[in-house]
Amino acid sequence: MTKIQLPEMVKNNTNQLLGDHAGDAWHSLVELGPAALPHVIRDFEAQSSSSAKVALIRVVSEYRTKDALPFFANLLRWLMAKSGKPLSMALSQ
Repeated sequence: MTKIQLPEMVKNNTNQLLGDHAGDAWHSLVELGPAALPHVIRDFEAQSSSSAKVALIRVVSEYRTKDALPFFANLLRWLMAKSGKPLSMALSQ
């Protein structure tokens, strides 16, 4: 696989996350590994389906790389802003 093919592979699998082969697409994204992280994040940001977003969050969590930390930090900030509660209150519930 070349660097040119990687974005296309991520996009194709992301597009299948809501279809009949969602499980296969999820596993394919995970198997692409941390090199796919920037492309997965890009597709996450462009995604309108909350189900697909959750699947992409799960994909990123499988990469287990420190490079994913900014993604999770931004996600946590967004969730806290949406809930309107301070982090300490949200975590204590």
